Amino acid sequence: MRKWISPRTAAVLTTGVAVTATVMAVWPAQAVVGGTESTHAYSFMGSFQPSYPAPPRPDGHGCGVEVLAPQWVLTAGHCAGKNPTGAKAGVPRGWKVRVGSLDTSSGGEVAEVDHYYRLATHNDEGGFWGRDMALMHLRTPVRAEPVRIASTTPADNTPVRIMGWGMTCDDSTNSACYPTRLREADTVVQPISTCPSHAASGELCVGSADGSVAASNMDSGGPALVREGGQWAVAGVVSGPDESGKTLYTDVTRHAGWIDGIISGTHVPADDEIPNVEGAADLGGCVGSVVSPRPPGRRTRRCC
Repeated sequence: MRKWISPRTAAVLTTGVAVTATVMAVWPAQAVVGGTESTHAYSFMGSFQPSYPAPPRPDGHGCGVEVLAPQWVLTAGHCAGKNPTGAKAGVPRGWKVRVGSLDTSSGGEVAEVDHYYRLATHNDEGGFWGRDMALMHLRTPVRAEPVRIASTTPADNTPVRIMGWGMTCDDSTNSACYPTRLREADTVVQPISTCPSHAASGELCVGSADGSVAASNMDSGGPALVREGGQWAVAGVVSGPDESGKTLYTDVTRHAGWIDGIISGTHVPADDEIPNVEGAADLGGCVGSVVSPRPPGRRTRRCC
């Protein structure tokens, strides 16, 4: 049976490839229980579809994204961390998003991702739980109306709307488990103490008390939306499952300054220095390297 990797024991499985090679404890995959198919599109909601590592589903969906500006989308940090080097900031290859459509394979607008910036990685002091967030820059602007960041951390029992194209059943070999139609559910922010897997700070506990309404595998990066001034605002993005059955979201309101600095261009992190990863290989859940002597005079190739 398909399992969703616990975010507190290792990397979250979103696009079918884990970011670490350690043995990991697992929790049962959560379906989009308690949710329904969306009846209308959200202009800011999008599907992240990387060509590497390719998600194990026909539509190419790997994570959710939210449009914050014409050339910027928000997602989970681990969604933008699938590369042989684990770079914090860099230039991807073959990444795209489809925004403003109910369907992952048609409609809306498609744009190529030409840069990504992760707030934190597992190499940072304290790790990245509670800071599992990333911005991705689009090569061309989209016309979709963006969503804004919520003004403050939502209080316990605040109503939220969650959505995504995550798995609806546990069998990863069954294409019927991968919905192409957007699903959503209305639920609440729970006291963080009811999510025992939570990080020391920076996370929201979201879902029904019994876990029957929660995000699912491949909903990572998707939003927890609150209403402010009659409009939707994003308060969190899916980071991973809690052992209680509820979902842990990164509280993005804590990092509005980081987001604004990058989008405005006033504080843009430099790209990581990328080591030579020639010979890197996908080992079906890990990233490894083929080690062999390099012939004299042969040029190396760099990638991220």
